[in-house]
Amino acid sequence: MGNILGSNISDILLATGSGAIIINFNVPMIILFFDILILLLLLIITLYFLWSQKTLKRWEGLLLISFYGVYAIFKIFLFQV
Repeated sequence: MGNILGSNISDILLATGSGAIIINFNVPMIILFFDILILLLLLIITLYFLWSQKTLKRWEGLLLISFYGVYAIFKIFLFQV
């Protein structure tokens, strides 16, 4: 689990940082206020699930996947950039 989380974090930070060095880019406000808040909320929920029993149960995984589905629907239909 640590390798997966660490790889995802470092890949995002390295790609974003190296892209910002090459060319300037603007981050839309919807990403700052919606996407990052959802990311942090789901991160907290996932860490709670993993620390409570040291494992991720099937219903917890289904809950996280359903949260992602709701997020994707909101993102597609309500917050198009």
